[in-house]
Amino acid sequence: MQDRLRQIVLYWLPPVAWMGVVFAFSTDYFSSYETGSVFGEVMSQLFPWMGAGWIRFLHHSTRKMGHLTEYAILAVLWARALFWSGPWQGKLGSGQYLSILGLVVLYAGFDEWHQSWSTRRTGSPLDVLIDGVGGVMGLVLWRRWIWWNQRRKTLASLSSHR
Repeated sequence: MQDRLRQIVLYWLPPVAWMGVVFAFSTDYFSSYETGSVFGEVMSQLFPWMGAGWIRFLHHSTRKMGHLTEYAILAVLWARALFWSGPWQGKLGSGQYLSILGLVVLYAGFDEWHQSWSTRRTGSPLDVLIDGVGGVMGLVLWRRWIWWNQRRKTLASLSSHR
């Protein structure tokens, strides 16, 4: 029982908690209107020569990179949970990766729907696409990290047997 609780806390709680963070980011408090004034003020102080058009462009770009990043993190957290404590422990196949990506895109759609109910937010199919690309990027990085880590262990094992 204690081991199962430990697995839930270590592996399954982080992706669910991150989904809560993503949900919070989709509220009016993190709307472009709210973050734009803070971003604009910081950029104006750091780069007084930068024009308002560039600051708006950088703000928009930063927000889209945030979409990529938050959904890459979500995909990695789900892959981590399945890899370390799921029924496919230690080995994820293409079916599991597609399932994770499907979950990420489904949650992105829910997130955009949630934003459409806010007074200062809008839901955007383009953002769902960006979120999905973020999920793919996260899974590719996860897979590369697993490959690199397994290769490193194999090479260490081979060199210790000499």
